[in-house]
Amino acid sequence: MSTKKTQFSLFRVLIISTIIFIFSISAYAIPSDSLKNLVQWKSSEGGNDHWYGIIPLAKPWVEQRAIAESFSLAGQTGYLVSITSAPEHQFIVDNILAGNTDQPSVADEFYIGGHDSLGWRWFDGNLFSDTNWASGEPSGDGSGLAIWGASSGKTGLWNDVPKDTAGHGSIHQLWAIVEFDPIAFNPQDSLINLVQWTVAAGGNDHWYGVLAVVQPWNEHETQAGTLDLSGETGTMVSITSFEENQFIEDNILSAVTGGGIADEFYLGGKTTNGWNTGEAFTYTNWDS
Repeated sequence: MSTKKTQFSLFRVLIISTIIFIFSISAYAIPSDSLKNLVQWKSSEGGNDHWYGIIPLAKPWVEQRAIAESFSLAGQTGYLVSITSAPEHQFIVDNILAGNTDQPSVADEFYIGGHDSLGWRWFDGNLFSDTNWASGEPSGDGSGLAIWGASSGKTGLWNDVPKDTAGHGSIHQLWAIVEFDPIAFNPQDSLINLVQWTVAAGGNDHWYGVLAVVQPWNEHETQAGTLDLSGETGTMVSITSFEENQFIEDNILSAVTGGGIADEFYLGGKTTNGWNTGEAFTYTNWDS
């Protein structure tokens, strides 16, 4: 396994976080953004607090199962999604399948976690209690399970498929939907050095702090959105002026030492020309 890199990151409500890459899937060449459309079905909205997302890589069902299980979100191991109720099914249709029609497969389908093993069941061994088969399915094509996507005309309906591509070619190399159980800790409890840059001090009244949790950049981007400070949702920090950079240096960096190999802090910049909020880089402070 490759050497992991530990560092801190900055979030805005704003938050800085400790980070380490805790999974390795380089063999599958997952894009750096890793997952598409990662979203939580919150209990406050009638859900189960699980997280769902798309693995944007066309592979057979059996490989997608292994890829899903190689992901970790704040300590929770991923798995191909189990859809066990009509409300969960509708959430996935509305929040995962909708708008995701750009996968390269000739079939707009996504692998999910059901399989036929002495009856159709999920990975936990439970038989299907709720089903949404397309007309004529299961047709005996295979013992894996897929769900039709938004451009198929059969959105959300299920189809039995082969678990591998032997004798089937690339038609059964599809993207997949991964699920994670609820995050087991409250990130708010892990904030260090929470401080406000007040208007009176020449600032913007935003709050900044350290989230001392060991995980990758993309997982911190997700967790930033789960943090709430007096009704304000967190985001990874955007540093848009010399003054803001200096405030962070004086009030955050000087008081906290990043753990591990490198004393670094992640920021919210996602590309070479912009922040993950959509703001352009109007101020930069690149290392030489």
